[in-house]
Amino acid sequence: MRPVFRLAFGVALAWCLGFGSAMAAPPLVVVSIKPIHSLAASLLEGIAEPLLLVDGAQSPHSFAMRPSSSRALNNADVVVWIGPELEGFLAKSVSVLPDQVRVVSLLHDTPGLERLHLDEDDHDAAHDHHNHGAAGEEDLDPHIWLSPANARAIAAHLADVFSAFGNADRLSANAEALDRQLAELDRTIAQQLAAVSERPFVVLHPAYNYWVKAYGLQQAGVISPNPEQGASASHIADLRQSIAKQSAFCIFAEPQFGNRKVQALAQQLNLRAGILDPLGADIAAGPKAYLAILGAMAAALSDCLAQ
Repeated sequence: MRPVFRLAFGVALAWCLGFGSAMAAPPLVVVSIKPIHSLAASLLEGIAEPLLLVDGAQSPHSFAMRPSSSRALNNADVVVWIGPELEGFLAKSVSVLPDQVRVVSLLHDTPGLERLHLDEDDHDAAHDHHNHGAAGEEDLDPHIWLSPANARAIAAHLADVFSAFGNADRLSANAEALDRQLAELDRTIAQQLAAVSERPFVVLHPAYNYWVKAYGLQQAGVISPNPEQGASASHIADLRQSIAKQSAFCIFAEPQFGNRKVQALAQQLNLRAGILDPLGADIAAGPKAYLAILGAMAAALSDCLAQ
């Protein structure tokens, strides 16, 4: 082989190998919050590792975008979020992403998803807190992952989205395994909470409608429709009446917002105090995080309400 031809052949081979490697690079999936990231990570196990934007120790209601987050969004193949009702910080960034980035807005896009509305008492107070979606849907409760049945619908939808990446056999196996795990989790939590389902409790902010409905629980009130702004004196007065009328057992804080106010109310009203964490602040992100987050919530509720 002549030297010039050998060089040309070598360059061509290297280019082809490089191109092939680039084509084989795993897809970049960016996910907003830890529970949804966990579902995506379960589906993509052995295929890709999705990137988490908001760590569980932070609230998606007040998260501030970093330059690295913006770069990840722009380089992503798929961006998965609940929607502007929850992650208002993402709304502007998502609206200007390149056309090749697929954006999955779970609250509005997921087939078979149960969508609940904020309680009437919470809607007006929360109206200014969230950046809302389409007209007529501004009062949708965005905490959709707190129903395992919804998590199964979300996982099925994401599996369909991720099918564009290939690896059909692995994706299918992952999806089937995740669906079984979510169904088992639902049964386990239902059994665990059955004994305390009639004992009223109070939560920090209106995040638990799906959880309450899924397991037939008795929520007696909400401390603050907007945990970052606090509650009015009139709201607290109404809450005290509701707690007394319903004989609430427990009051729950959330680690993303601290628990000083909750501890004070617990002492004043002679209630037990606990912590509910729908985002898993102390739980490692990854395929098992969703199961751990809801399992920890069930344990916290059961422990506080148990006599």
